Amino acid sequence: MSASATPFGFRPAMHWSGLDRARPYLIQATYATSIFKGDPVAYGATTALGTIIAGPTSGDLLGVLAGVQYVDNTNKPVIFPAWTGAVTGATAGVGPYLPYSLTSAIGWVWDDPVEIFEAQTDGTFASVANISTASAFLPGVIGKQMNSVGTSTGSTLTGQSAAKLAGSTVTAVGAQAQFRILQPGEQVDNVFTQDTFVIFQVGIAQHHYVSNKTAI
Repeated sequence: MSASATPFGFRPAMHWSGLDRARPYLIQATYATSIFKGDPVAYGATTALGTIIAGPTSGDLLGVLAGVQYVDNTNKPVIFPAWTGAVTGATAGVGPYLPYSLTSAIGWVWDDPVEIFEAQTDGTFASVANISTASAFLPGVIGKQMNSVGTSTGSTLTGQSAAKLAGSTVTAVGAQAQFRILQPGEQVDNVFTQDTFVIFQVGIAQHHYVSNKTAI
């Protein structure tokens, strides 16, 4: 429902294959920042090289977190939608990432550059200056880009993200942001010409694995 703020992060809406497949990446056991299911993620730098971290609100992204798994310091397997902060003794166990997996958890990431996600805007979208009338709404938005906002926030009970599209960041032609706007969400109550918290289907426009493409 786009008339009220009920963010759900970025969730897969479509893949050309008909399948949404996540791939495993490492999260350092000492990484203290929360990453919720539906949060954008990125490759880390400096001390987090080769592992994933919570995605920035501007700049390149790897994909979106689908969930995490690890073995805790009592040898109990843990599977949860979110990484809620550093876990002492967490290990991903044996596998292709040895020896790094002995001090890391596994984060499953929807990382395909052609994956289509849907997300809710943060409420500032309704006041964007270049969308002044309903008739100009879609032509003024489709193909443009937005950044994300509200990452690393969500429910520690369900693990669901509260990340959103930053409505105030709709780009001009030729400018770069994180997500390309493809179309309004197909929910029957997503009244994109009048609701404040519009849901859009988007693709990642700044992806670690492909060259960036600016807004059209």
